[in-house]
Amino acid sequence: MNKGSKWSLQKKLALLAGGLFLVLLIAYQFRSGSNLQGKFTTGLTSTLTKAEALKMLVDDVLDEEEELSIANTCTFSKITGTEWYATYYYTACSHGWISGDSFGYKVDPTGAYTRAEVSELAYKIYSVAAYIPAPSSYSDVSPSSTYYKYIESLNHAGAYSSTSGTFGPDETVTKAFMLYMTGHMGS
Repeated sequence: MNKGSKWSLQKKLALLAGGLFLVLLIAYQFRSGSNLQGKFTTGLTSTLTKAEALKMLVDDVLDEEEELSIANTCTFSKITGTEWYATYYYTACSHGWISGDSFGYKVDPTGAYTRAEVSELAYKIYSVAAYIPAPSSYSDVSPSSTYYKYIESLNHAGAYSSTSGTFGPDETVTKAFMLYMTGHMGS
């Protein structure tokens, strides 16, 4: 079952305004002959922290009131509760998407998820139906891999697209990767 997105009018308007700004900036680039390409791609190819990636996923499926109403029922050794990302970790834990420090590895909000790790998290957050094909859709994802079910299920749900036949499970998650995934899962 795909929960889809719960987008408030404010979020929709902000997205529309951001898209309009981008179109105008690109139009300016072509009209003026200036090269702004690096400014667009620099941010998209940068690695997200675990906290930033979790925020994107939680924001995609819950509205703000829902996020803020979740009580802290988990313990994280690296989160005191005052950090900007604390609410996202507590919310994810309260929904059963993560389990405090026992979520397969120690929670490190400033670290980076691999594509395989974020696949497990997204699988849980979006409540994706399990899909286990044989053979693998990707040459670098073995059916014996811990993350095989998560990667294949999200791929089947439309979250991923690869023309190369590879997934890159050990690559760190970039903004572009997360934007593509949340954009396709939230629709």
